[in-house]
Amino acid sequence: MSKIGELGKKVEFVLKNEGVGSVVKKSYTYVKLTGARMRDRKYTGKVFKDVLFINGVDFEALPHPPRYRVLHQIEQLKANNVDCDQNFYLHLNFDQVRNYRVFIIYRAPYNEELGKFIRKAKELNKTVIYDIDDLVIDTKYTDTIKYLKTMSPEEKAGYDQGVRDMQKTLSMCDAVITTTEGMANELKNYCPKVFINRNTASEEMVSLSEEAYAKIKCQKDESENVKLGYFSGSITHNDDFILIQPAIEKLMKKYQNVELHIVGLLDIPKEFESFKDRVIAHPFVNWKELPELIASIDINLAPLEESIFNEAKSENKWVEAALVRVPTVASNLGAFKRMIQDGKTGVLCNTTDDWYNALESLILDKSKRSTIAENAYHYCIENCTTVLTGYPLAKFLKSMMRPNIAFVLPALNISGGIMVAFEHCKVLRENGYDVVIINDDFDESRWVTFSSIEFPVMPSRYSYFKGSFDKVVATMWSTVKFLEKYTN
Repeated sequence: MSKIGELGKKVEFVLKNEGVGSVVKKSYTYVKLTGARMRDRKYTGKVFKDVLFINGVDFEALPHPPRYRVLHQIEQLKANNVDCDQNFYLHLNFDQVRNYRVFIIYRAPYNEELGKFIRKAKELNKTVIYDIDDLVIDTKYTDTIKYLKTMSPEEKAGYDQGVRDMQKTLSMCDAVITTTEGMANELKNYCPKVFINRNTASEEMVSLSEEAYAKIKCQKDESENVKLGYFSGSITHNDDFILIQPAIEKLMKKYQNVELHIVGLLDIPKEFESFKDRVIAHPFVNWKELPELIASIDINLAPLEESIFNEAKSENKWVEAALVRVPTVASNLGAFKRMIQDGKTGVLCNTTDDWYNALESLILDKSKRSTIAENAYHYCIENCTTVLTGYPLAKFLKSMMRPNIAFVLPALNISGGIMVAFEHCKVLRENGYDVVIINDDFDESRWVTFSSIEFPVMPSRYSYFKGSFDKVVATMWSTVKFLEKYTN
């Protein structure tokens, strides 16, 4: 399908399911981003770097996941001297397959253009990796999400097709990067090579969290109220909240200074009607405003209903609260169970009684809240931030890179010497090398064919080289200049 056709299909879907207002909002964002893409277009196909992230999630519709899995991983890699770019999968330029050693595809569903891109990357002996942070790669997992049962048959069919399309893209990749052990255990059934790179906080997140903590601290110190915070994220978390509803209800009846703050989408239970003045609902906020909102509460609630799908979820809620020195009470499940030291950096619960006892203890003991929060803060600052955690990811990617070699040619015109160089390129390509031609004359050709093999070309005069080469071969004295000036 053409890009115009895909765009039309998206508009039709949004109009049908979200209304005219949403179409207007998303159209405005698309036009705004188009300007940025036009400005960047002069560099498309002209930059050589190590990694391209191909993002399959619309930042406007769902900003949280791609921020963690694309922008934060780029920050991790750049801190370890691995140069990266990103592009939205529907804006992918086929010529970009020439310009990178590794492609990391985040949650992109299959379409013919992406499939063609992946097949070409494999033909060129480049590495293609899928990144996924939720079990949305098989309907056997997504069918366990109770909220999906409220969809119409047409909506459910469209959702299921998207899940199958993600699995199809994943199946074409060399490896998978994911967030948790629970995810990894399931993904090994679809791809034998799985690497865990946990979600981490960016430098900007840490900075905003420090500012929020400093701003809110005095206000909290002076308040006698105890605010419980539930950051639901989406309506699919209704069943998670039901787990702790009896404990919260009992506590709010017993302690008149306890408030429940709900951020995001959640059906407020009718049982809470008698103290509705202490149930405060907040709308979704921009992620830059979120640290201040989390900092304003006293106890962070992170319940999860037991399921394979939830076992695979990450510990983001705990990290985000820890950065603003707010203690978390969480289900003793999955990533929370692995990352939280019970009683030291958070509190883990199994039963309703556990939740009641843990929350009552923290409601009554301000110093205990503070101690747990400080412990969690120091752990996360040292172990859960981009700059301090990127080395294993960089090491993994370098281990996945095929050996690459560039031949610097004075021109692409076939002559005796150049033909010999191309014969070497042919042999190396056939033996698993990622081979790049660097053309030293004024020809801006991006591809050259020799013996029915197509080689990517980077014109030395019109390209920006920032990635790494394992080897570069100068084929004449005039081409030695490239080696002398290029440090990577």
